[in-house]
Amino acid sequence: MNGMKNILFTVLLICTAFFLLPIYCSNSKSDGECTNGDCDDGKGTFIWENGNKYEGEWEDGKINGSGTYTWPNGEKYVGEWKDDKKNGKGKYSWPNGKSYDGEWKYDLMEGTGKMIWKDRTYEGEWKNSKMNGKGTMILNNGDKYIGEWKENKKDGKGVQTFANGEKYDGGWKAGQKNGQGMYSWPSKAEYTGEWKNDVMDGKGVYKWPNGKIDRGTWKDGKYME
Repeated sequence: MNGMKNILFTVLLICTAFFLLPIYCSNSKSDGECTNGDCDDGKGTFIWENGNKYEGEWEDGKINGSGTYTWPNGEKYVGEWKDDKKNGKGKYSWPNGKSYDGEWKYDLMEGTGKMIWKDRTYEGEWKNSKMNGKGTMILNNGDKYIGEWKENKKDGKGVQTFANGEKYDGGWKAGQKNGQGMYSWPSKAEYTGEWKNDVMDGKGVYKWPNGKIDRGTWKDGKYME
C-alpha cells in the first residue's frame, strides 16, 4: 500500500514547511539612502546599510507599485508592492534554486501560486504562506497528488498516484489516508472501504488479483475474519 512512501512524502512537507515563509524586509529609510531617482513619489533605487536593495516604484515615501528587492544572501523578489509589503503578483527566488511565483497579500503567499523545490513542485491555492485549498504536487520521482490541502498537509479529498502504478482515491486528514477511499495496485488488487491513520481500518472490500473477494472488517491494516 506504499504506506512508507506516503509517510516520507508527508515528512518531507513538514521538514520544509518553514522554508515556505517569506523573508520580511525592513524598509525603514532611516538606515539607508536613495542612490538614484525619486524614492518618495516616482521610480528610484534605495540601498540599506545591511545590503538590502530596492529598485522600483515609490509612493508617499513607501514602496508601492512594481519593483525588485534583493538581499545580500542572494534572495530576490520581483513583483508588486503595497505600503512596503509584497502585495499582488510576484516571484520570490532563493539562491538554492527554489522559487515561488504567484499571489501575495501583505507579505504572505495568499491566493494561487507555484512553488518549485529541487525535488518537487506544488501549484495551487495558498493561505498564510502555506498550502491551503486545492492544489497539485508532483515529485520528480513521478509520484503525484491532486486534491485538497490544509496547513501544508493533504486534508480533505484527493488522489495520489505513484510512479509504480499504485493509486489512492479518497479522504485524507493531516497528511494521512482517513475516511472512505479506494487503493489499487498494478496487480489488479483493490481495496475499497474505510481508512484510519493511513491504514485500512473499518468496513471494506478487498479484491484479490485471482478474483477472490474479502468483505468485512479491517483493523490496523489487517483483515478480521
